[in-house]
Amino acid sequence: MSCSAFLLCLTGVLATTVGAVEWLGVAQTDTFFYHAWPRDQFHTSIPSSRKDDLLTFRVTQAGYPDPPPWLRCRPTSPRFPLSCYGHIPPQHNNNLSLEILACNRRTFEISRHEVQFRVVRSNASLPHRLEVFLPRLSIRNVARGAAFPPRTSRRPSLLSTLHHAWGARPPSALQLLDAATPRDRGKRIPPGGTGNEGVFVVFGSPRPFPPSIVGAAVVGMTGCPLRPPPADKALRAAHFAVDWCSLRLFTKSQGEGSPTSIEMRDGGDWPGGGVWGEEFHPPSPAPQTSRLVDFIVTVATAGVVALLLALLLAHVMCCRRQGRQTRDLTTAASVLARQSKVRQAATELRALSWKRGKNDQQSNKFIERPLDIRSSFGLPPVYDPHAQNTLQPC
Repeated sequence: MSCSAFLLCLTGVLATTVGAVEWLGVAQTDTFFYHAWPRDQFHTSIPSSRKDDLLTFRVTQAGYPDPPPWLRCRPTSPRFPLSCYGHIPPQHNNNLSLEILACNRRTFEISRHEVQFRVVRSNASLPHRLEVFLPRLSIRNVARGAAFPPRTSRRPSLLSTLHHAWGARPPSALQLLDAATPRDRGKRIPPGGTGNEGVFVVFGSPRPFPPSIVGAAVVGMTGCPLRPPPADKALRAAHFAVDWCSLRLFTKSQGEGSPTSIEMRDGGDWPGGGVWGEEFHPPSPAPQTSRLVDFIVTVATAGVVALLLALLLAHVMCCRRQGRQTRDLTTAASVLARQSKVRQAATELRALSWKRGKNDQQSNKFIERPLDIRSSFGLPPVYDPHAQNTLQPC
C-alpha cells in the first residue's frame, strides 16, 4: 500500500461512499487470524469504478489512526484481494472494529467499509511451539490450505508430517498459531521461481517436543551451511521445500501474556546462536566522566598542527624566494651576455615600431604593423623610448 498514493486520493477526493457494516464472527486469542476482501466488493460500492481500475487501501482501527499492532494488512498484488492477517495476542479480549478505505486511482473516489468481529479468549493451552520457514509459499497459500492439504490427499503435508512425528492426537492438539513474511520480520529474501518470499509459520502443541524434532533442530544449528535434511523420514516426507536450518523450538510460560522462554533439552544448551539459558540482564549505566580534558587536547593538537603548517608555508614563500642578484651570480657569463643581446634587439624593434606608429597617426594612414599590435587598434604603445631604463626584464 502506497502512502503517497493514498494521500493523493485524500487531497483530490471527489466523493466518499459509505458501505455496509460487515460482521466476521468470533475469533479466538492466541490463534492465527486471516481474512481477505475481494476487489469486486469495493468496485461495486464506487458507482463510477471499473473492474480494471487500481485501488489503494488503508486499514485502521475505528477511532484510531493506525491498525492494531498485531494486524498486518497489505494487498499482495494490484489484482489480488486485500488480505489482513496476524497473531491475535492473548491479552486482546474485546470487540474489534476495522475501517477500510479504498481509493480509486482513476477517479480518486473513496469507499469506506467497516468490519467488526469479536475476540474471545481461547481455552486451549499450547505452550510448546515450533517455528520453521517455508521458502516457496505465501500467506495466501498458507491461509487457503495449499501448504496444509487435507488428510484425504495422498501427498503428506507439513501439518500431517508434524502430527505423525509429534504424535499429537486428536488433530486439534497441533494448531497453526502464526504466519509472517520476511518483510514482517524486518528481513528481505529475494523471491524464487514461484515469486514468493516465503512464510515463517508457528505451530503449537500441548505435548513436549519429540526426539525427532529436537534432533532436527540440533542438526540444523550445527550444519546450516550444508543444509542437511532431517534424519527422521517422516520429516523428509513433506511435498514442498522446508528450510530446516530455520527450525526454532521455544516454550511459552504459563500465565504470561507474551512469549517466550526457551526450553532447555537434556539439561544443557543447544549448539548454535539464539539460545539463552537464563534471563537477560541489561548492562549497568555508564559512569559520568568529564570531557573537558579531551576537548582541550583535541583543540590544542589541531591548533599546533595548523600553526606549523602556516610557518612552513611562510618560509617557502618568503625566505626561499630567489632575487635577481642571486640569479645573476648563479648564471654563467655567456648566458647573461646572450640575454643582454636579446633585450637590446627587442628594445630596438620596439623603438622602430613606436616611430612608425607615430608617423602613421600624423598622416592618418593605416599600415600593417606586425611589430606593434597595440598601435593597430589605436592604443598607446607599451614601450616609451624616452624612458630612462630601456633594458626591461624579459
